[in-house]
Amino acid sequence: MYPLLACSILVLTVIIERALFWISVDMRRDRHLIDEVIELCRTGDWESVRMKTKGSKDFIIKILVTGILHREFSMTKAMESAAAEEIRKLRRYMGVLDTMITVAPLMGIFGTVIGIIMSFEALGSAGIEHPQAVTAGIAPGADHNGNRAGNSHFVCISL
Repeated sequence: MYPLLACSILVLTVIIERALFWISVDMRRDRHLIDEVIELCRTGDWESVRMKTKGSKDFIIKILVTGILHREFSMTKAMESAAAEEIRKLRRYMGVLDTMITVAPLMGIFGTVIGIIMSFEALGSAGIEHPQAVTAGIAPGADHNGNRAGNSHFVCISL
């Protein structure tokens, strides 16, 4: 039960961090500046592009400016490289969520198996006269671990 609780807390932490990250990305977006940069590129005023975009936090602007600054060498490669760096930032912690999607159900099944083993031990020691001893071992494994694994799995997948 406690390992699943730890997994759930970890998943919730990643969800909150990613939500705050995406909100900050959206707040840094400057669509008007993107339109200005594209218009300045049409006129060929490269120095104005550099001055207008200096200090911009918008990831699209960063990619565009990287391509513009390397327009004489390899604009496409420069933009691909800048985009790959931005995508790396956008995908941060996705490996944690992928791992939790895989691990949480397995931990739930493991808890259920442990509960069944406990119930058979109880059956062996108490005998068949007390069948409620069998269900006492199965219920915690199926209820606590199975439900928590399903909840963690559901939260990870719904993202």
